[in-house]
Amino acid sequence: MLATSTGLRAVLGPVADGGWWAIRLPCLAPGGAEAVFTGVATSTARTRAGQLRRLRRLGYDVVLARRHLDISDHVKDLWHVAADIPASRTAAVARCLLDRGAAGPPPGGSGNLIRAATG
Repeated sequence: MLATSTGLRAVLGPVADGGWWAIRLPCLAPGGAEAVFTGVATSTARTRAGQLRRLRRLGYDVVLARRHLDISDHVKDLWHVAADIPASRTAAVARCLLDRGAAGPPPGGSGNLIRAATG
């Protein structure tokens, strides 16, 4: 059974692989974080759908944010996110890793773009 709307607006940021990159809640539903996240499968193609269903069942009105990339299981994801959001702390970490040679080169030799955009 779905809960009736509480008038609380949640924001969920979708990613292409079926997950989400960000969630914003104005306050936690009764049951706290456990009620929001426990039992929602993660790292699957249906994670976003499951989280969306859960939020709606808890009475949140859900708005989808802008689609972004996320960092899942591969270092190449870091390079893509850093290039997509060059002023972020994530991009600063990517630049640091790149400068130290700790994470291997970005695909397509985009290291100079990451350095230029973030530093």
